[in-house]
Amino acid sequence: MVDQPLWEHIGSSFVSHYYHMFDNDRSQLGSIYIDASCLTWEGQQFQGKRAIVEKLTVSLSVYLLLCSKVTHNSQVSDCSSMRSSCIFGQQVAPQKQGFSENSDYSLPFTKIAHSITAQDHQPTPDCCILSMVVGQLKADDDPIMGFHQSFILKNINDAWVCTNDMFRLAIHNFG
Repeated sequence: MVDQPLWEHIGSSFVSHYYHMFDNDRSQLGSIYIDASCLTWEGQQFQGKRAIVEKLTVSLSVYLLLCSKVTHNSQVSDCSSMRSSCIFGQQVAPQKQGFSENSDYSLPFTKIAHSITAQDHQPTPDCCILSMVVGQLKADDDPIMGFHQSFILKNINDAWVCTNDMFRLAIHNFG
């Protein structure tokens, strides 16, 4: 058996750690970002640790408020049919003021699980690691959805952090 290159080991360890935290306690994701980090989530851009953590934790709970308002207006009888567009879509944007990293809001689903199909890692000329992940996610009883996510990892003070993160659901709109 051939040893993995160091960047493969670091990249795959990061991917495992990231999705474990995402699936179990998203509030802990702040430990992997820095103030200069950038996130692009389904086309929405966020810069800085606080904005990223709010997007990945607090803003997902906005779904409940939106879903609650829609169902009370009798426009939709089942929130699960809206879940994909509300959680991952472009419609829900967080109000950056008024939310903190430690806000205790309910999430729009009780469980989420990521299954990694493939991952690739490359060293960059500036000693970072580029990681690309393809997989599937399952939230509660919703259908399984494919996703793509890319990370740039950088070693700062002997700790690997995520400086760039891009996420997209693998949903095709033909029409």
